[in-house]
Amino acid sequence: CAWTESSAVAYCNAILGARTNIEGPQSAFASAITGKTPYIGMHLPDNRKGKVIVRVEAPMNSVQDYALLGYFAGPKVGLNVPVYDNIKGTPSLFMLMSLCAAGISSGSIVMFHIPGITPEATLFNDSLEVITYGNIDRKRTHEILNQSASTTVDVIVLGCPHYSLDRISRLAALLEGKKLHENTKLYVTVAHAQKAISDRMGYTNIIQKAGAIILEDTCGTLINIEPSKVLASDSAKIIHYISRMTGVKNTLLGSLEECVVAATSGKWIGSVLE
Repeated sequence: CAWTESSAVAYCNAILGARTNIEGPQSAFASAITGKTPYIGMHLPDNRKGKVIVRVEAPMNSVQDYALLGYFAGPKVGLNVPVYDNIKGTPSLFMLMSLCAAGISSGSIVMFHIPGITPEATLFNDSLEVITYGNIDRKRTHEILNQSASTTVDVIVLGCPHYSLDRISRLAALLEGKKLHENTKLYVTVAHAQKAISDRMGYTNIIQKAGAIILEDTCGTLINIEPSKVLASDSAKIIHYISRMTGVKNTLLGSLEECVVAATSGKWIGSVLE
């Protein structure tokens, strides 16, 4: 493959078992025209092998947990391919998407392994360096992404990665019959195809009737947010990039449910991690 979007690259390599590097628009279009891409980087089998083990001892029960794990691992592993070991259960696709997005935001993780999930997860051994991710690491990572002393929320951005139909339907169910707080804006980014299905299913009408704004085929980082705003999201990637691109200092990371409560009440009552 020759893919351009950073978190999609990790998903391609680690979850789909396909092979791609992070391409630019020019090189990706060149691949589309020629049907070829340079045999370098993640196309080489040796470069795809696990180089460091991240032993997961913290709970992994939610989308937020997977975002925190990826955000923690990014700067720790550098350019190495991590192996996320000791994860119990089977994560949902959106959990894995959040892991990909967070790991490429805080670091450069374009490939990782999860035993039982990644098709190539046998490409490592127990002699590798081990980094432990425990409850204290989870709490500290959560604190890095939650930098607001204010409980008043002005802007909520959802959909990074773009919301799947499952996430859109959950959002619609949470917003049905409700209205956004007068001082709060809620943006949701989706792909055109998902938006079209959402229209037919009635989800779009419910979400927009509540006052939310749906943006197609774009990124939440392109939304113009004043530096004085308090930004909340269920995406570590959104918080990482918007805070650096716009100067927003007040950020809050939480679940979809917590973000909807903030959107309708104007207040953040997200949980504090122990």
